[in-house]
Order: sequence, then C-alpha cells, then structure tokens
Amino acid sequence: MKEKPYRVTMTYLKNVAKRPRPAIYEEQSKDETFWGLNENDVMRKCHARYGYQVTVKSAAILPGWAEVTF
Repeated sequence: MKEKPYRVTMTYLKNVAKRPRPAIYEEQSKDETFWGLNENDVMRKCHARYGYQVTVKSAAILPGWAEVTF
C-alpha cells in the first residue's frame, strides 16, 4: 500500500500572555497535511511530531485521492 495525503485538524493550548504575566491559555487550531497509510497511521505521526499536547479533531483524506490506486 502506498501512503496518501490526509488533512489533519488539531487543537492545542497556547499561552497568549505577555512575558512577566501569569499564563493565559487560548485554544488554537490548525490544519496540516500528513502522509500515511490510513487515519490511525496519520494520527500516530501527528502525535509523534507534536506530542500528546495536541488533540487531533479530524483526519480526512484529501479530495481526489480516495479513488486513486497504484
């Protein structure tokens, strides 16, 4: 099986306070493309890159790749 591109939406907490202030966390979200064999493989690669401080909300194959066979 060949790897296919997946769009992964993840959320994380980011400290938005200025330097000498107490921490104020806001939830941030971003999309990133990971290549993998299936959704579980992509989620594992996401956690390997960013650690478990990110929460993977969704992992969907990019349009046009669902029916491609090699």
